[in-house]
Amino acid sequence: MTLPNLPMELQDEIFRLAAWESPVTANILLQVSKWVSHRIEPILYEIIVIQQTKDASKCFYPPHIERLSSKVLDLFEQHGNYMRCLWIEPIHPEQDVASALKLCTSLKNLAFPSTCSTEMLEIIQEYPPQLERLSGMFSMCRELFDALKPAYRLLTHLDFIGIHRWNASSTFLTGLPSLTHLAVDDMSDGDDVVVGALKGCQKLQAMLLVGDDEDMAKPCEETSRVAEYSDERIVRVIVSPFNNWWAGVHGGVDMWKFADELISERRRRREELPMKPRP
Repeated sequence: MTLPNLPMELQDEIFRLAAWESPVTANILLQVSKWVSHRIEPILYEIIVIQQTKDASKCFYPPHIERLSSKVLDLFEQHGNYMRCLWIEPIHPEQDVASALKLCTSLKNLAFPSTCSTEMLEIIQEYPPQLERLSGMFSMCRELFDALKPAYRLLTHLDFIGIHRWNASSTFLTGLPSLTHLAVDDMSDGDDVVVGALKGCQKLQAMLLVGDDEDMAKPCEETSRVAEYSDERIVRVIVSPFNNWWAGVHGGVDMWKFADELISERRRRREELPMKPRP
């Protein structure tokens, strides 16, 4: 039996859909032949989720990796070089997380939905400078972030949900040369961060003030609260953190894309307003 002469992109999508449909199918595909295994591995391990459920058990995506649930490091040792997008919740002991992250040599999108320790940020500092999107809960001093700044020179999207506030004059945010999108908690005590980022981040295109609702079905939606700032780059949203991240890594409408579309619509409406005659 021979495969139809399909474009490689279509073959990859067929393999992806088949493998993600069932853990059994994924394991079968990996054993069909070396050619199929080599084709499917980079696809299968591109997006990885290790999630803590409400009953404190672990949930894994793609589903077939659950068989490695007691050997998380094995998963990263074997496939870490394929990982591009990673959502990782607490693993104990913590040094296992650090060891696992060191093996993700091609990671572009990293999400820590629970508090990120100083050790974790120090591990990120050791990456090749490749991270483009980072989100998580952070609670450490300004000096540490400033020290880690060189590791984030390619960072375009930064989600600081849960961060302890610092003075907006911090050189960390204003020193990120590629930052275009920033999200912080929708809290009144974040005013200094908002104003400082809008003034100091030269490439900033969208500033999101975020509330979260884990039980919300949609990835994100705009809140009804009126913005306290006049800058059209500010967008207030409520997000379901995991659903939002999941939509984004699969090309759907996450909070970043939602904000971009809303800001574009605001600008279009502004440009359509009739010009006021000069006095």
